[in-house]
Amino acid sequence: MSVAANRVVLVDYDPQWALEFVALAEVLGRYLEQLPVQLEHVGSTSVPSLIAKPILDIDIVLPGENLLPVVTARLESAGYIPEGDLGVPGRYSFKRSGVDVPRTPTRALWPRHHLYAGAVDVPGISHHLIFRDALRRDRQLAAQYGELKQMLAARYPEDVDAYCEAKTEFIRNAVSGALSGV
Repeated sequence: MSVAANRVVLVDYDPQWALEFVALAEVLGRYLEQLPVQLEHVGSTSVPSLIAKPILDIDIVLPGENLLPVVTARLESAGYIPEGDLGVPGRYSFKRSGVDVPRTPTRALWPRHHLYAGAVDVPGISHHLIFRDALRRDRQLAAQYGELKQMLAARYPEDVDAYCEAKTEFIRNAVSGALSGV
């Protein structure tokens, strides 16, 4: 499926996304071998039954920011281009230089994905994990989020930035609720 860069296209949950994450994590894991990092599937594609933009979100969770230069160098060797924090302090973004990134000897073509790295205690990373876990745990919360996403996709079909910004309060409230045990 082709997705225009700034167009909001939501599709039904696809169990293939979990398998695609496993395949990507395996290859990325080879590039990050012997580093104490975790690869986490986050975002809506990581929540069974939730509608999503068909783009995987992957976080490389570091024990501390001191590993970032090593992780960055290894991701560059895999074909990723560092983009900095893109306005989210401590969460570093990497874009692919081609559809065959991460590079493999077979030149596999990979699904669209966003790749981030950051320390486990950075809100831009920890909140991804907290929100994902809250949605997986609470079907009602996931259903409410799905409804919000549909409404916002209808409101902002050509503006993914506005769509994402409009979800912020819901996400912030869900993370706050999870942190406070509500």
